[in-house]
Amino acid sequence: ALIKLPFRMQLIGNLLLDVAHNDSSMEALFRNFLKFKLGSKRKTILIIGVLIDKEIERIARVIIKFNRFFKEIILFEVKGPRPSGSKILFELLRKRKLKNIRYISEKKEIHSDSNYTYIITGSFYIIKEFYSENFN
Repeated sequence: ALIKLPFRMQLIGNLLLDVAHNDSSMEALFRNFLKFKLGSKRKTILIIGVLIDKEIERIARVIIKFNRFFKEIILFEVKGPRPSGSKILFELLRKRKLKNIRYISEKKEIHSDSNYTYIITGSFYIIKEFYSENFN
């Protein structure tokens, strides 16, 4: 039987939503994204927001490993009941000399473009932020 889990590799237009919030689930997300060519020929932008209680250094290692597949990596300040760890993740990636990263605190700083595939991941809270308004 096929089981569908909401927000696990859920493709809606050019948005791929996944609630991956640890290194293992992110690695699986990125591997499956590449395996199934979900971005087709579009360039891919990773939008990630994590909470501070996650294993941020391990998540950083996975992002670094897959960095070459992303045109840009946007670290988004997650708004939830617990503090965000996105700024810490940004600093870790910056120390590793990733050039294609930026940190934002407001969704309005991202402009949706149909020429890109957006992977949005890291927390249920970031999915809620982007899914509820679908980038508008």
